[in-house]
Amino acid sequence: MTNPKWIEQWQTPYDLAVGKGGKVQDVFARIGPSGGIAIFVEVYEPEKGVLYYSPYLNSMPGDDHTEDPDDDPCTCTACAFELDPDAWLDGMMGATNWGEWDWDVGMKSIPGY
Repeated sequence: MTNPKWIEQWQTPYDLAVGKGGKVQDVFARIGPSGGIAIFVEVYEPEKGVLYYSPYLNSMPGDDHTEDPDDDPCTCTACAFELDPDAWLDGMMGATNWGEWDWDVGMKSIPGY
């Protein structure tokens, strides 16, 4: 279940970046097959239905990934996300002004995730 504050907090950036009159329904992040990570914002737009926008996509795994996390805990983006997805997404919300970023075009499904 998505944290309700995320839906509220991502509505304004969506309105500023996309501006199609949609309503944010869900916010989540996923790790892709290459180890990259993306934030997805699920939006209901009256004319097109449910679409997914991505304001953040890091398609490559971090260069700082540690192969032996037992000796030195890995702090790369993907490992930090896997450790606590909610905390990672919560931290990303305040990382920048997402309304000023270029968001990927609204997709009917999440490609490769």
